[in-house]
Amino acid sequence: MEIQLDKWQQEILEEEDRHILLAKGRRIGATHLFAEKAVEWLKTHHNDHPTSQIVCASLTIDQAQLLVAFATSYAQRKYPELIGKGKNKPTLNRLILKVKKNRRILLAKPVGDTGRSSRGFEGQVLMIDEGGFQPDLFFEAAKPILATTNGRIWMFGTFDGQEGYFWKNYEKAMIKKDPKARFKVWEMDTETVARDRPICKSWTLEQREGLKEFLAEEKDDMSEMAYAQEYLGVAALDKRQFYSDDWIDKVCHVDENEQIIPKEGRNYGGFDLARMGGDYFTSE
Repeated sequence: MEIQLDKWQQEILEEEDRHILLAKGRRIGATHLFAEKAVEWLKTHHNDHPTSQIVCASLTIDQAQLLVAFATSYAQRKYPELIGKGKNKPTLNRLILKVKKNRRILLAKPVGDTGRSSRGFEGQVLMIDEGGFQPDLFFEAAKPILATTNGRIWMFGTFDGQEGYFWKNYEKAMIKKDPKARFKVWEMDTETVARDRPICKSWTLEQREGLKEFLAEEKDDMSEMAYAQEYLGVAALDKRQFYSDDWIDKVCHVDENEQIIPKEGRNYGGFDLARMGGDYFTSE
């Protein structure tokens, strides 16, 4: 079934010049969108390389393979004559299109927590699923595959607190309004999709009402902050983490030469961060 794209999806599909960052809520159709975008890019992109390649990176192989599966389904429906055959036929980990004697490849790569498995590859596009959960080590290892190809980064996902490469680039573009921001950013949340997505063959009234009912149940089940991060595309402060990991590490390692702790005193302060009692936070 052909999926009718929303306006924001069409904008991302047509974007050619900028790095792309989509900050989103869950279940809004991002995986299908980027699968279609990958196929359209492979079909139309022309360069001097005998091979044009999109590297789809995710924390697990299953996530990366899902995007390849969606892309393969889309290509089979729209451009069956371009799909590779024989040794170039689709697999769980790759889709190859043959366009004007040029091999166009969508490759699934599980990168784990470090991104080391992406080293040694070259690509014209680095597509990153669940970008908010990718550690900085991954980006440091994976981005250089674009260095000599004038490549682009497409990344999308929900936030994982207010740390990491995904958040920092969102913040730079949308909050700080830095004119040197690397990414063009889109935002879309699940409630907006449930309310505004037009009814069509690929989005029925039953689906819309079911999603609205599900979101109401989730809002009742979850904390306000957790719901906002999962479905509203809001970057929570690491789900009730009041102090950053860097700050905690700093104050827990006292330099005896720089910070003198008095042996006697009248006033002391303490913070209960264990969350074992009924209070969210206490200060004494």
